[in-house]
Amino acid sequence: MLRFLFAFCLFSLLLPLAQAQKAALKFTQHQKYVVAEGGTLKLSLQIEQHYNKFGNLVKQEYFYPRANNGQLQADRKILHSFDSRNRHLSTMEYNGDNILESETKIYWDEQDNRSKVEEVRYTNGEQTATQTTYLLQYDERGNKKQEIYYSSTGEEEKTRQWFYNKRDEVVKSIQRVEKKNQPKTKTTVLYKLDKKGDLLKAISREVVNGKEYRKDIQYFSNNQVIRWRKYIGGNFESEFINEYRDSVVIRTTRRNTRKVISLEEAQREQERQNKKANKNKTNRRNSELWITNTEYDAYGNIAISSQSINNKVVFVTQFEYDDYGNCTQTLKVNKETGEKEEERIEYEQMGNVQKRTILKNGALLSEERFKYEYHDRD
Repeated sequence: MLRFLFAFCLFSLLLPLAQAQKAALKFTQHQKYVVAEGGTLKLSLQIEQHYNKFGNLVKQEYFYPRANNGQLQADRKILHSFDSRNRHLSTMEYNGDNILESETKIYWDEQDNRSKVEEVRYTNGEQTATQTTYLLQYDERGNKKQEIYYSSTGEEEKTRQWFYNKRDEVVKSIQRVEKKNQPKTKTTVLYKLDKKGDLLKAISREVVNGKEYRKDIQYFSNNQVIRWRKYIGGNFESEFINEYRDSVVIRTTRRNTRKVISLEEAQREQERQNKKANKNKTNRRNSELWITNTEYDAYGNIAISSQSINNKVVFVTQFEYDDYGNCTQTLKVNKETGEKEEERIEYEQMGNVQKRTILKNGALLSEERFKYEYHDRD
């Protein structure tokens, strides 16, 4: 027992030390290559990102190769700023000539919630327009009451309201979306909670131009989904069921029900439209049973995953890992067509992806390369 306590105390002391010694990311370079004529790789895009010591992304730059000589040319630069509490305050976007084009300003309230967002537009570096695009409102008890999204022209496009019980727990939410050239939608969600306040069930009803889409979702611990059922116009459409073992999904079953019109019926329907006649349309219903089976290795990593339809295996995906548990290869095989999609991944010493290669049927499709720099340890 004393040995165990000593080992536990030593581990407790060393763990924060090991975490503190891990270097923080400072800079990344991401290069994308595509296969050119002759099978050689050609650089198509380079993205560079800079981070502060708190892990926040503060600068992004995008480069594309010139058509004439292939040299990289700056296309866009994005700067992000943060306050002393690591809250995102603004985003500024510059074009390839380093001229400011737009700015997003973010405001925060005393509850550390984003309360307001402003979009600022610039022309030739001069400010030309400012528009509020987001507002958050509270009720008299300090609960979030409503959030409103506005278009760039100041029109209200989306709202969401929350309703609470006596314990200030959310029991209902209503979202309305009304955008130009898009159908109007209204989504109402009812939440069923247990005595501890944990979510047991959510029922959502979305109405799109008068047609109702309903989703019934049952939850396990930590908001893990057990069953998801979908209805359209009151008719059952689809569902999937997750089965767990020690809070890990070991099996997922999907069932889809779709209305299908035969070719002959479609031809008759076209004739009816042309002649403007009234005839009855008949549908037949097909059912499909999708099942995903997953096998794990001795370390808990996914080794093989297969997808079956009506008890017939369609896809099989195999995974390989290195000694640190990093996935180094995935191979997906289409059992019906014989096509193979392969992804190979290499890692650098800090565990970040250094190279990712995509192949199809053994032929190289694309490649991504990554470089990293780290902040000095304090």
